[in-house]
Amino acid sequence: MSILITGGKGFIGSQLESYLRDGGHEIVLFNGDISNIESVKNFTSAKQIRAVIHLAATVSSRRSGLYEKTNIIGTSNILYLCQKLNVERLIFLSSLRVLSSIKDPYIDSKRQAEKMIIGSGVPYIILRPSMVYGPNDKKNIGFLLKIIKEKHLVPALDFVFQPLFLKDLLRVIEACLTVLPNKVFNVPGGQTLSFGEFLNFVGDCGYKFKIFGWPKINHILIKIFSYFPFSPVIPSQVDSLFSKEVFNERSWSKELNIKETFLKDGLEKILSA
Repeated sequence: MSILITGGKGFIGSQLESYLRDGGHEIVLFNGDISNIESVKNFTSAKQIRAVIHLAATVSSRRSGLYEKTNIIGTSNILYLCQKLNVERLIFLSSLRVLSSIKDPYIDSKRQAEKMIIGSGVPYIILRPSMVYGPNDKKNIGFLLKIIKEKHLVPALDFVFQPLFLKDLLRVIEACLTVLPNKVFNVPGGQTLSFGEFLNFVGDCGYKFKIFGWPKINHILIKIFSYFPFSPVIPSQVDSLFSKEVFNERSWSKELNIKETFLKDGLEKILSA
């Protein structure tokens, strides 16, 4: 029997496919439009699908309607497909930010998707990872490392985050193929770091850079910049980043028997990739 993956061409999905194939799993990618019910109804596979890993999502968009289209309607359509295929489980990639007090279209859409899944009758595992980083990451930490490497400059900022190494998340997903279903796992990274502590690790890994500006002023400038259409971040993401909210539940490591990768080790693996 095979595993169906949505969002298989993204940062996480593309590496999950390779990881699971290397582990001996048969993988089928959903290449249609999850927000189009006809596209979902027309899905066929010569292989029996035993599990669906639902990664496809709109994470950052200036068009708020896309969050509902992809993350809510799309998830509803995937639930229909799970029922049609009578799968053993659905593994859904949500976000640790659903625990936040902040409201934005992305977080709200993930909250709604979780409620639909829990009430659907489909056996499920919901995963709520924190910020994911790893090889081929072009956003978040990957974007920062690119700036540091090319410009040797980085703005002074004041926030905390809990980076989760991609390989750890892939191990979590694979482990969830066999645990008892109908569970929700919060999956924060193993360390809670300030931006200054993060830069210390980056420096220890051989990066050379200068820090410029003052945190409060840079925060204001980034927020203003986020309103421009060419900005890689949008205003709601800036609010989330600087909220300083921390979620400390790390039972996933013990329950799934997975050793966490610390940031310095993760950065070294990125450099050697």
